Amino acid sequence: MASRMRRPNTNVYRSRLVYGAHSSSTNQPTTSRSSGVRRTVRNGKDLSGSEIIAALEDFLKSPVHPFCISNLDNSDVTFYVRKSEEGSAILSASRRATTSSGRKLIIETQSASPPCIELVDSDKEVLKQVLDSLFCAGTHHLNLGCFSQNTVIRNHREYMPVNRNSVMLAIATLLSEQGGLIHSIDLSNNRLRHLDYLANLVSFTRNVIALDLNENQVDSVDELRKLSGWKLSQLNVKQNPFYKDFKSESEYHRAMLSVFPQLTLLDGVPVVKEETVNFGLDVPTASAAQINWPPALGSFLVNDELKDLLIRFFMEYYSCFDSTETSQREKLLHAYTKTGDLIGCCMNGSLKMISEGEPDVFLLFTRSFILRRVTAQGLCIENDMINVRNVSEEELRSYTTTVQNALNAPPQVNQQIGQITSPSVSNNTSVNLGSQVAQSPVAMGELLSRETNLRLEWAMKCLEDNGWQYNDAKNAFLRLLEQGNVPPQAFRN
Repeated sequence: MASRMRRPNTNVYRSRLVYGAHSSSTNQPTTSRSSGVRRTVRNGKDLSGSEIIAALEDFLKSPVHPFCISNLDNSDVTFYVRKSEEGSAILSASRRATTSSGRKLIIETQSASPPCIELVDSDKEVLKQVLDSLFCAGTHHLNLGCFSQNTVIRNHREYMPVNRNSVMLAIATLLSEQGGLIHSIDLSNNRLRHLDYLANLVSFTRNVIALDLNENQVDSVDELRKLSGWKLSQLNVKQNPFYKDFKSESEYHRAMLSVFPQLTLLDGVPVVKEETVNFGLDVPTASAAQINWPPALGSFLVNDELKDLLIRFFMEYYSCFDSTETSQREKLLHAYTKTGDLIGCCMNGSLKMISEGEPDVFLLFTRSFILRRVTAQGLCIENDMINVRNVSEEELRSYTTTVQNALNAPPQVNQQIGQITSPSVSNNTSVNLGSQVAQSPVAMGELLSRETNLRLEWAMKCLEDNGWQYNDAKNAFLRLLEQGNVPPQAFRN
């Protein structure tokens, strides 16, 4: 009878995934289902993880530590927290926690499978010993470079590389209590490609300012954005596949600064940030007077002849346009043309929208004209465009002060030779767009203003009251000045 030989046992010990609290196997389980409480932010896909965390912490007045933050197909964002108490607190913030943009978070509880398989306690204990040995308390540095080559990790029965989700999640959990002591982390040469689980470290190690990710497999800048919650000042990341996508070193620097704007050292090289023009708009409470606006340029015109022509055109145009009589505005129809040489100009001004039963609305406008000469002193409109915007509080106060000063001026002072009255708009002004003036009223007004120190509008009114006779107007002014009948607000400061 032939003897039967038993095949030797050559099975290699392999880890088994345990999905329950008990197992019939005599072997020690190496993994278990991860524990945690799941929360969902409705329609939060356009919010970053750091924005969600900041909104929750601002409302709860205490730190929160979500992990496995991910976007769902229905535009929701889901994450987990370790403690049920923390999950309940986060749920209480629903419709009450507000982001920096004023958006309220809608938070719900949804049933779901655990995010990943979690290491068992024996493996966590090994990881804890390794982390303790790799942390330097003097420099606050955690060296996880070439983690799988660590002697303790290599001699352990289970392969625990950093790029395995369960291992990275276990590291984040173990660092949750002492993570504030870590200021720099070396994660080089770990074959990291997707950084979703590495991002779990961000909420536990918020004081990290230096990171080394060289010699990994990160192939997209979007992966780095998952770590934007770290306020990094030093970063080594050049030795990754995504670097080849950049055409120049400056483009690479700009991309890194867009993710980590506080960088001062990139791949060992000091970061030179591009100079930008600062108008002072980064101060949210700055008033219009406090903002460092760039200097405004004055009007530019080729010569005085064209200047006088355009000013007279504006005066005649808005006399018709602002008239309450329909017949006056209809005159503008004859001023438009489609042929001839063109002149471009624009005008800035203010207007007031008046509605019955509602407060007046003040607006600022810019109106651009394309004009054509029809005669030496005449213009026709080829085309025009108006842009209207709201008025700031500073601009409104300035306008109100100007109006009040004009209204508080003396009604008028009559004399035999001449008179000076408060500037006002005549309701029966006759306008003829084709008329020609032998001498420019504006030029006369500017000359009288320079010689008498009158404001331009008062000088123009003085000329108008004296039939545009310059000498008569000047003599009238001198006579009234001697009598003390010229109001103080008529003069320039």
